[in-house]
Amino acid sequence: QKQNYDAVFTAVTEQSDRDNVLHDGDESGAEALGLRIELPQKLSDGRAVDALFDAFVTDNPQFFYIGSRYTYEGYRVGERAQYTALSLTMTMNAAERRAASAKLENAVAEMTEGLSDREPFWQEVLLHDRLIARCRYDQTAADSVDPDREYPFAFTAYGALVEGKAVCEGYARAFSLLCRRVGIPCTTVNGVDLSTKTAHMWNLVTLDGEPYHVDVTWDDRGDTPVHLYLNLTAEEISRTHRLDADSPGGNAAATKAGYYRATGRYQERYDRAAIAAAVAEAVQNGETTVELQFPPDKLPSIGLFVKNRTWFSEAVNSRLPEGMRLWTYSFELSGPYGVLILTRQER
Repeated sequence: QKQNYDAVFTAVTEQSDRDNVLHDGDESGAEALGLRIELPQKLSDGRAVDALFDAFVTDNPQFFYIGSRYTYEGYRVGERAQYTALSLTMTMNAAERRAASAKLENAVAEMTEGLSDREPFWQEVLLHDRLIARCRYDQTAADSVDPDREYPFAFTAYGALVEGKAVCEGYARAFSLLCRRVGIPCTTVNGVDLSTKTAHMWNLVTLDGEPYHVDVTWDDRGDTPVHLYLNLTAEEISRTHRLDADSPGGNAAATKAGYYRATGRYQERYDRAAIAAAVAEAVQNGETTVELQFPPDKLPSIGLFVKNRTWFSEAVNSRLPEGMRLWTYSFELSGPYGVLILTRQER
């Protein structure tokens, strides 16, 4: 399969500047732009061809113009199939591909600017936050009856990074592309949103040799990102997501790079003084959204503390320099993850 994968990659790369016409095999007899690739290693199972295609498009979100439709061909020797060629379809012609690819590369350069001297964890955090600032969830595409045809870029890195709108697949492919460009191993994983029972896609990153789950789509709350789904274990992500059996990441167990632990925003106990001190420190740093994580069973008590705005504000203000006060806030409690999110509200 590695030899076949290399052949596909070479063909797509070397022939990206030309148009090849394929007969797409539908009843209309219409022709489509595409690419026919001879496989150096014959495959005897159609599922192996499917796996080859899936691996290629997963690893290469920069080839966003490869369509979701593909065919393979071969012959039979008795009962044994021999698949010898794979045909990919293209959603754009060569001139369009060149122009769009240049726009994508410019966007990637902007998103990764200034990250070369950062540690991988902070590179990841900044890419997560920059992607959320750049992209919005495309609800129109998500609600479409035929989104692949009507909104094809919503499922791609191009949609997220150039057009600035995408569904979960676009977010995930864009994040994978960005992480890989700065040297962070990252792939996409498939599963189910447990709240809606619908298909969903997110990412698996590797930091210091350990895998972590990341869902940028669900951390997008508008202009200000949150980090509920940044670097979760398999057990943690399973509280809200169900991973497909054939997707990687089921063994993710490390907690060191979990966002709240790695940034010192995790507190093991319900300690009002420690909570007030952490919020006061964030306010002094100019933060307008403060996220703190606790064991989930501590969250009800923390909610009562924060809900009493006079009591809570006095506790925070007593730890702030003279003349500085806690801003008017709204708050959210994430039960599955034990996270308190305080957000500044304009008067």
